Amino acid sequence: MINKSLEANIWKYYVYQFLHLFFLFGAIMTVYFLDLNFSLFQIMIFGSMTWVVSLILEVPSGIIADLYGRKTTLIISSAAYLFFITFLLISEYYLVFLVATIFSGIRLSFKSGSDSALLYDTLKELKREDEHPKITGKVSSLYLVGSAISALIGSYIAKYTSIRYAIFLTLFVAIASLIVTMSFKEPKMHKRTAKKNYFGHLIESLKICMNNNKLKWLIILLSSINALFMIIFGYIQVFLKDYNLDIALFGWVYMGLILFAATSSYFYGSIHKKVSDMNIFRIMAYLSSILVILMFFRNNVIIFIALMLVLELIFGLSRPTKSHFLNKEIESKYRATVLSLAGLLGGLSLAIFQPLTGFIGDIVGIYWLFLIMGISFLVLSMVCIGKLTKHYV
Repeated sequence: MINKSLEANIWKYYVYQFLHLFFLFGAIMTVYFLDLNFSLFQIMIFGSMTWVVSLILEVPSGIIADLYGRKTTLIISSAAYLFFITFLLISEYYLVFLVATIFSGIRLSFKSGSDSALLYDTLKELKREDEHPKITGKVSSLYLVGSAISALIGSYIAKYTSIRYAIFLTLFVAIASLIVTMSFKEPKMHKRTAKKNYFGHLIESLKICMNNNKLKWLIILLSSINALFMIIFGYIQVFLKDYNLDIALFGWVYMGLILFAATSSYFYGSIHKKVSDMNIFRIMAYLSSILVILMFFRNNVIIFIALMLVLELIFGLSRPTKSHFLNKEIESKYRATVLSLAGLLGGLSLAIFQPLTGFIGDIVGIYWLFLIMGISFLVLSMVCIGKLTKHYV
C-alpha cells in the first residue's frame, strides 16, 4: 500500500508540473502592462519583486521542507498561486500588482527545491533513482507543454474577450494545483530529529555548498543559465510588439518556442547517456551566449524567432540538467535546503538583473541590451566551465 501511494506521487508530479506554468495570460502579460502605460523598467520591477521575495524565503522554505516535509511547502506554494491570480484580478493599479508579485515570490520559493526533492526521494525510496534523468526530462517536457498550450489558448481568449478574462480563468488552474499538492504522499528517506534546529541545519547546508567545489560551481553555472533564460523570455513580447504582430499570433510563437524546449527536455534521458557531462555544460553555456549576441545583428522577426528556437532547445535541457546533477551531489536530509540555496543564487541574480536590464534597455534599446547580456554571460561561462573541467570528462 505504501509503495502504491508513493508510486502515485510520480503521475501526480507530472500533473503538478503541467499546471505550474499553465498561465493563460503568460504570452500576453507584458503587452497588458505596456497597454497600461508601464515602462520597461516598471515591468521589470514586477519580476524583480517576485525574485526578491523568493530569495528572502528561498532558504527558509528549503529548511522547512527538510524538517517538516516537502508536501507542506508545496501546499503553501499552491495556496500562494491562488492569491497571486486573485490580486492580479482585483485591480489595475501598479501597487496592487506589486502585492500580487509578493505571492508570486512565495509560490516560487516554496516550490523551488521541494518539488525536485520530493520526486528524487520518492524514486529513491522506491529504489528507482536510476530512472531520475528520464523522468525528470519527461516532467520538464510536460511542464513546458502546459505553458505552450496555455499560451496559445490564452492569446485567443485575449483577442476575442480580454486579457483580464484569461487571468480569471487561470484561477481554476490554481485551484487544481492546490488539490494535487494536498494529495501527495510524503516520502521518508531520512529520520528527522527533534535536536535539529533551523539555524543549525542552515549552517550545515552552507558548509556543504562551500566545501564541495564541484557542487559550488555547478550551482553557479546552472543557476546563471536559468536566470539568463528567464530574463530573455521576459523580453520576447517586447520584440513581438515591436514587429507589430497580431496579439493572437503571440500564442502561436510562444507555443512553437516552448514545444521546442519540451522536445529537448523529453529526450534528455537519451541525450544524457550519449553526450558527456562537460559537453552538455559547454553546449548550454557557450551556444546560449553566442545566440544572445547574434540578436544584436538582426531586426527581422523571422531571424529572431529562429534564434529563439535554438535557445529554447537549450533551455529544454537546462532544467533537467540542473535537477539531475545537483540532486546527485546532495545527501537526502540536506537536499531541499541545498537546492533552495541554489535557487537563492538564481533568484538573487534575477532580482538584481531584471530591473537593471530594464533600465539599460530603456536607455540603449533592446538590441544593445542583448549584446551586453550575451558578452557578460559568455565571460561567466568561461570561468565556470574552467572550474568544472577537473571534475568531469
